[in-house]
Amino acid sequence: MNAEKIILQDKETPTLSSAAQLNLPKKERICKKKIIDILFSKTSPSFSQYPIRIVYNVLSEEEETLQSEPVTILFSVSKRHFKRAVKRNRVKRQLREAYRHNKATLIEVCQQKEIKLSVAFLWLSAEIWDTEKIASKMQQIICRLINELSPREHTLNDTSE
Repeated sequence: MNAEKIILQDKETPTLSSAAQLNLPKKERICKKKIIDILFSKTSPSFSQYPIRIVYNVLSEEEETLQSEPVTILFSVSKRHFKRAVKRNRVKRQLREAYRHNKATLIEVCQQKEIKLSVAFLWLSAEIWDTEKIASKMQQIICRLINELSPREHTLNDTSE
């Protein structure tokens, strides 16, 4: 028994920061109806990278009080595409997993720019995709989102001068 404890203690345990980056806690998910209404208003920018459409909104100072995390997310799969809940839940699980592995850079950028971001991922396809393909699409989407956030900051700074 003591030998097992020693062996377990000698193994390197993951640090809190690396382990915390790979989880998806409840506070990072959008639950408040007010934030969802703001996110799906006509003024929210969006783009598609088939089979995923992304709708995002940089929260204003008044809206920031509704959200504690730098990035909050929402996943949606239409009943029109998948009648059975089992298939919708599988696609949402694949989307969550892909986001969870690629979210660190997006959170880092939002923290550096001191902005709070709400993001919705909407599934567009009527077919279930491989998890690897979804993960590669999610990487592309997050890179494009970061690129779209960067010029936005420059234009805001240029208009105030």
